[in-house]
Amino acid sequence: TNQSVVHTINIINICTAIKIMNLDIFRLKVMFITKFSFSCIPISLISSIAIADTTSDTGKSSKFGLGVGMTLVQKAYQNIDTEVSPLPIISYENKWIDISIPKADLKIYSDDNFSVRLRGRYAGDGYDSDDSAYLQDMANRKSSIWAGGAIVYKSNIAQVSVEALRDVSGNSKGSRAKLSIEKGFQFNSFGLKPRISAEWLDNNFIDYYYGVNTSEINPNRNQYNGEATTNLDIGIRLDYRPSQHHIFFMDTVTTLLGSSIKESPLVDKSSQTMLSLGYVYSF
Repeated sequence: TNQSVVHTINIINICTAIKIMNLDIFRLKVMFITKFSFSCIPISLISSIAIADTTSDTGKSSKFGLGVGMTLVQKAYQNIDTEVSPLPIISYENKWIDISIPKADLKIYSDDNFSVRLRGRYAGDGYDSDDSAYLQDMANRKSSIWAGGAIVYKSNIAQVSVEALRDVSGNSKGSRAKLSIEKGFQFNSFGLKPRISAEWLDNNFIDYYYGVNTSEINPNRNQYNGEATTNLDIGIRLDYRPSQHHIFFMDTVTTLLGSSIKESPLVDKSSQTMLSLGYVYSF
């Protein structure tokens, strides 16, 4: 009887240990997924313009592409290091939807040259206070989900798009609007696409991401409340398509910051840059 009791206790102990081990493994998986997601999503957003055209134009009613790459981003915050992150690429488009993670469009009206869309996107703006020594004791500024509308017009001269979005996460309570112009050129297997865009950001956006509250003041950091401003993006994309399904690309963009951002005590640069490299398989 004593042996049976001991045997039963041993079984219970083994089961308990297994449950604890499984729980720890689950926690590790969750931590890994969360860290990976938050490290790569903001960067893939920054290059969403770059990867939106990764599927080849074969005249099919839908386009689907999967790929991977890496991105380097130098933000304008003081003493912040260059971010190097993985770039997962998922894109799908048909007559009614256009998804290029982390952007998703629902086309209310669409023809060959013109479309009106409802748009949602995740934007990787912001920082953690431990991103640089200068940002210590600042409250973390969270990335947000933005939603609104967009219009896209394609012609033989260029593609013009306009979007107006609002922060639906409630972090910044801000609004933003963007006008973009881009033109693609094809040279056999090589493609070239320069682009330029102007993005207006309201005062709520500036206050949240570049402002300094009274509780965050120190001898080297004054209080700051910004006003609405406009950034200018200048970028170019190069791609190489050795076959119908394989696409290698490089994309770079420089953002010339508006005056209200440059005047923030959190910023020590007049521009920020992004470089992304990657490969996409187009189905």
